[in-house]
Amino acid sequence: MKLTATSFDAETGELLPVYRDAYLRGDLARAAAQAVDDYLCREAVASPAAAPSRLSQSPPAAPEHSP
Repeated sequence: MKLTATSFDAETGELLPVYRDAYLRGDLARAAAQAVDDYLCREAVASPAAAPSRLSQSPPAAPEHSP
């Protein structure tokens, strides 16, 4: 996919997959990488269920032993 002038879909505002991949490879210019960082921070705050805290999870139950 060819890179466009923006990292985000014009209709949905979602990060385009090609930019996600370039971001993960470290191939984006500093300004574009910062825009992706800002987007990821907003998404993490907007949907905390997508990234649950380990502290909020219950510990695993201990296995039961039969006598």
